[in-house]
Amino acid sequence: MPPKRRSANAGRATCPSEEDNPASSTTTSNQSWKLKFNDRQLERKRQADRITQRRMREPSKQTAAAFKEKMELLMDGNHKALVERTLAENEDLVAKVKTFQAKFEQIYLASKECLGLDEGPGRVDTLVSGVTGLPGVPDPCLTSSGLEAPSGSNQDVPVVEQRSNLCRTFA
Repeated sequence: MPPKRRSANAGRATCPSEEDNPASSTTTSNQSWKLKFNDRQLERKRQADRITQRRMREPSKQTAAAFKEKMELLMDGNHKALVERTLAENEDLVAKVKTFQAKFEQIYLASKECLGLDEGPGRVDTLVSGVTGLPGVPDPCLTSSGLEAPSGSNQDVPVVEQRSNLCRTFA
């Protein structure tokens, strides 16, 4: 005779409330986070959640409407209109990419200027004008002795000397 199998719950202790009402433990655990907040905080959270939900609902409706319109074009056999629409969307996306590239370039140039570094041929170690704005005057936070290439295979990586006066106030 084969051995009897134990049930999956055999040996597991359960509390009486779980046996009587299995949903009660779930409700309690789902409600416990509310105990950390006072009434005012809960109301603010509810209001923020409503606003977020409203903001998410609009793009969802727009996406659904766009898909419905595409499906109607496909079902009607109007492939030319669908291709034209797709090409127009592609042009819009290319324009957005160019906008983001321009913004990224502005951020890159601003950070390069803030760091006081200008790219030389193959190296990032040429000092530009410092905070004073005078041509040829290096930023006092960076010194030319602090920009030496380390020994080893990474010859293009500058070593910047750490200075204590990185934060200064301007009058």
